[in-house]
Amino acid sequence: MRQLTDLAGEIAMADHAVLGAALSARFLGGLDPADGFHRQLALTALAFLDSGRRLDRTATVLFTHPNTVRYRLGRLHRLTGTSLTDGSLDGPSGTLTTLHWWWALTTWLDTGAESAPIP
Repeated sequence: MRQLTDLAGEIAMADHAVLGAALSARFLGGLDPADGFHRQLALTALAFLDSGRRLDRTATVLFTHPNTVRYRLGRLHRLTGTSLTDGSLDGPSGTLTTLHWWWALTTWLDTGAESAPIP
């Protein structure tokens, strides 16, 4: 059984949908939710954050090679203008930026689910 506090982030995010949409527009405005490759980039970025920003762990979770993860994160950087690997997420202010990225990715993926192509 899960504790209520295990869902604290998701509950807080759901209560502030407008803020989530604004973060998605800021960080992921260059992506198209209907584009399967863009969704794959966002899913990779989310897995990267959930895996402690470790390429090897992310690759394991996604059943792929670390170079594939590196490539996808690089493509995301080129499309959005922001990087998850440049060190800007280190330190105290980086924690907040990581949260913003996580919130933006989660919101973008949830919002775009209706328009995503069925695999």
